[in-house]
Amino acid sequence: MLRFAPQTRPDRPADFTYDGHGNRIARTVPLPQKPELTAAEQRSQRGTDNLLRVMEVLTGTPKYEEPTEEPEVTRYRYDGSHQLIAIEHGNGARSEYEYDALGRRVAKHHTTVGTPRQTTLFMWDGDWMMQEVRTGCTSHEDNAVTYVPHPDHEGPLTRLAEGQAWHYVTDHLGTPQELYDEQREVVWAADLSAYGRTTRRLAHAVDNPIRFPGQYYDQESGLHYNRFRYYDP
Repeated sequence: MLRFAPQTRPDRPADFTYDGHGNRIARTVPLPQKPELTAAEQRSQRGTDNLLRVMEVLTGTPKYEEPTEEPEVTRYRYDGSHQLIAIEHGNGARSEYEYDALGRRVAKHHTTVGTPRQTTLFMWDGDWMMQEVRTGCTSHEDNAVTYVPHPDHEGPLTRLAEGQAWHYVTDHLGTPQELYDEQREVVWAADLSAYGRTTRRLAHAVDNPIRFPGQYYDQESGLHYNRFRYYDP
């Protein structure tokens, strides 16, 4: 069975734990500013491979006192087709997701405590998510972003929004590495882990949710929407 071995990057080592079916159930990394502590992410899955719960806890023996807190629990709900339809976040926020008859996600709604609901709509061309529209929370102003696909792979070529164009530089698979504006300035760039998690943002003047080919990063959950499933890097 192919699995990732422990990462030995000196700046961010990581160790992974798997269950008997090969599902990754824990990831342990040292906290960068407190090397004697580790952040352990424990997860619960059922036989259908749907993620049900994530619990983040601190482990280790600190050299100083740390506030004692209950683990923060995030719960996930699925429909009869195993599509993720809701997330109840540990901080009281809630995310909801809608799909069309082909199983493509067409809307997501995110509500945090004390703030209006934020809605994002998605338009599709086959299996390519060609446009997202973020509706105004307190006004009727909508922000539309169009993604032009690359002709040679499954990644993006161009980002169009507000009458401007930004151009992607991708790796051989189509994973975005950098995003340039019309003045050839880098407006987005990031370092990714072996699983695709963003470890460091090198430039972020413009938002870019596109990750591995076919994946869309959901900031509210940290998951990557991947057409027929959600991917947790």
